[in-house]
Amino acid sequence: MLKKILVCLDGSKFAEELIPYAIDRATHFNSKIVLFKVINSNVSPYLFSLPGVAGQSVTSIPVITQTQLDSMIRGDEVETRLYLENVATRLRKVGLDVEAVAWRRAAGDGIGDAIVTYAAGNEVDLIMMAAHRRSFWKRIIYGSVTESVIRNTAVPVLVINPQSEMTNAGSLDEMPQASLT
Repeated sequence: MLKKILVCLDGSKFAEELIPYAIDRATHFNSKIVLFKVINSNVSPYLFSLPGVAGQSVTSIPVITQTQLDSMIRGDEVETRLYLENVATRLRKVGLDVEAVAWRRAAGDGIGDAIVTYAAGNEVDLIMMAAHRRSFWKRIIYGSVTESVIRNTAVPVLVINPQSEMTNAGSLDEMPQASLT
């Protein structure tokens, strides 16, 4: 029996194609759906103040203060929570038990690590993810969140390859309003 289904979203329409599958399983097993998104606090395009030559600061590179960084992270968190609550509200309207979780990953952890950590600590019975079908080289360079989760969790993982018959609506926004209102 599936009591809790973790639906991993990344904010894309592609990942939202998981939702019809989650609705089907939650309805069949009377499960709670947990909409889950890792808050991306990646600041790689930004640099903190760096000392320049002979004590001068470098002015040709973007510089960000800790206050600006904290503000950006809070903004990402608010945006993530709003996104998840929007999706959750639409699913609740069709009678589903839905929780929205915006998760801030620990320093040094990848997105896959955050998913595994949450699932292990919250009695998740099934993890649902969308396969992004990256090329071999992109998987080598960037890694695969799905592969990381599959390798590191004891929880069953259902990987959906979007664009199948069940997801002919494309995304939550494009699903027939009769089923979501």
